[in-house]
Amino acid sequence: MAHFTSDASRSNAGLMALKDILAGLPVTAGYTSWQELFSKFDIDKSGYLDGHELKSALRSLGGSVSDERFDYIFNSLDSDGDGVVSWLEFESMLELIEMQMEEDLRNNDVMLDETF
Repeated sequence: MAHFTSDASRSNAGLMALKDILAGLPVTAGYTSWQELFSKFDIDKSGYLDGHELKSALRSLGGSVSDERFDYIFNSLDSDGDGVVSWLEFESMLELIEMQMEEDLRNNDVMLDETF
């Protein structure tokens, strides 16, 4: 598995890549919460997602992810650089994505107002 470095541009690219994958999920994916989904993909029940578990999770969510794109995503999620993704790291990224999507919607509303 590739070495994951901590670089702001890679982190932002990872955020965008994960946002694209999550945005494509159906609203009712059969899970009552993101934590339930996280737990399902934590195959060894360690409380963390390692690289193999996360890659498997992304594939099962319909994300065709290149190794480079996966590195961006993993680096973005693994904010403390310990080589695994905790629930708190995963949840923090979901909150950032949600805020960014809300901002995108607001920006689109402004653009529509200016157009009409």
